[in-house]
Amino acid sequence: MTKEETTKTKNTGIDIGRFKKGSDSLLKSLKGENYFFELDTDIFDFRTDNPETFTKGHGIFWQLYQDTSERIVRHHLYVPNTKKQLRIYLVEAEYRNKEHLEKVISKLEKTMNDSINAPDSDDYQKWRLSPISDYVIASDYKMYWLNGAYPYSNREFLKFIDCLKNNIDTTTFKGRIICLFGKDCENENVP
Repeated sequence: MTKEETTKTKNTGIDIGRFKKGSDSLLKSLKGENYFFELDTDIFDFRTDNPETFTKGHGIFWQLYQDTSERIVRHHLYVPNTKKQLRIYLVEAEYRNKEHLEKVISKLEKTMNDSINAPDSDDYQKWRLSPISDYVIASDYKMYWLNGAYPYSNREFLKFIDCLKNNIDTTTFKGRIICLFGKDCENENVP
């Protein structure tokens, strides 16, 4: 990576503490004052880490773990001591260059449009990125993938997207993919 590319990558980060604080406030307004997020963060480096171990229990992001990734940071925001799945994942993925990032985005777009045959039916169902809600936003070298759990309505998930967008430079990062629960994924005119 050139010095210029390294500078660009470092300047396009997110303040995860600020994102967590904004998400906490949003969670309290949506689900009640007694809920708050805990944050676990782990980092994956393709050169030194085993993707099978890293994805265990968090397999929806398996398509990101490639030799073209510089670094992948997975933030898991969850509510402790409850059986409710009030959790959010935010994954940061950095790539060596724009072409590598675009290859990953293309792969995600292909996956979201793949379909499977529904059991006992002639209907085909789109595979999507995950069974729930997803949002992918990217710059030239970095991508954020936000994934929400079932208890969030589409309207509520859109508010978490706004929280993410309030914590990054939206002149650099543009929406690339949005998948709302019960709807087809979109990759054009993404907010």
